[in-house]
Amino acid sequence: MGTRNDNRLDRSFAWFTTTQFLGALNDNLFRWLIFYFLIATPGSDRSDTVSQAIQAVFVLPFLLFTPMAGRLADRYTKRDLIVLACGADLLIMLGGCTAFVVRNPLGLYAVLFLTCAQSAFFGPSKYGIIPELVEHSNLSRANGVINGLTYLAGVLGTVGAVLLAWGLSPHYALAAITCVVVSAMGLIASLPIRRTPRGACEGNIVSWRALAKPIAAIRTNHDLGLAVLASAYFNLLAGLFAIALIPYGIRHLGLPPIQSGYLFLVTAIGIAMGSYLAGHLSARSVEAGLIPVGAIGLFAASVALAWVPEGHVTEAIFFIALMGMSGGLFLVPVSALIQWLSPQPIRGQVLAVSKWLDWAGVLASAGLSWALTAMGLSSTGVFVSAGV
Repeated sequence: MGTRNDNRLDRSFAWFTTTQFLGALNDNLFRWLIFYFLIATPGSDRSDTVSQAIQAVFVLPFLLFTPMAGRLADRYTKRDLIVLACGADLLIMLGGCTAFVVRNPLGLYAVLFLTCAQSAFFGPSKYGIIPELVEHSNLSRANGVINGLTYLAGVLGTVGAVLLAWGLSPHYALAAITCVVVSAMGLIASLPIRRTPRGACEGNIVSWRALAKPIAAIRTNHDLGLAVLASAYFNLLAGLFAIALIPYGIRHLGLPPIQSGYLFLVTAIGIAMGSYLAGHLSARSVEAGLIPVGAIGLFAASVALAWVPEGHVTEAIFFIALMGMSGGLFLVPVSALIQWLSPQPIRGQVLAVSKWLDWAGVLASAGLSWALTAMGLSSTGVFVSAGV
């Protein structure tokens, strides 16, 4: 535990946020470079298919490996696991450069899978270490900082990928070198993080039966269970929005594929602002009253996007920003509640179950998006469905 009794976040937490920021930046850079590479050959008419395929490959490792990662986080010091995950990311990025050199789409999907597997092992340690680095009174503020910087990294990663794709296409291997550099910086930033206590988790790391204890903890704590379900449902909606946004920009607003990627910047800026606002409003407590405010904003913005006239980019940007800000107001108190209410001895495993459900929601969004598209719904119809 931290030793501060004031409202400051210490140096070790600062190194942790730097590590998380660089990791999120790298994930977004690499993911969008793959997207632009894959749609460059078949053309923008394949944007739906590519988005859905990337979404599925992106999610699968989290479903497979997150439970194991939770048990590791409760057995070993989370700081060491974070350092190891950063080291693995550097090796994977070197493999990504190779896949771009040989211009092999299957190789890129494989590297994306490995990148997401690394993130899956990083996740429970990342969220579980926050209550070990900060006092309870700073938990909401710390989550606001983490979420805000994560989505700011998304902004910079998306912009960076657009600029690299525009400036270096078709030489994507040169663009991927940037990912190697960012990954190396993340590894360096992780080293000064304060070593946290080892957990007492025993037994087989890969046992699915071990999930019984954290699931029981979630089921028997009403507030924790609701927070976990709220987080999973948020990720279902976020996945739908993410898949529909590029086609919405191309077909409804008349933007080129790369410029449509800027809509994600607007969303990420909105989430960063909403996260900061949620952390500020929560002050020295976990303010659950912000959750329904964020939910109402998500509903209003998603339905309004469907009514924006074709080609009216300014109006669309306003509602996309509102959607992002509402998401930040919703997500920060939900994340803080899950960390606060999770029993300390099995916190990593509870967070792993929560993250597993989150990614199940994202995977379900890919299937739901495919079903809605098969029914003939456009991206505007997907937004209305998500709002309802």
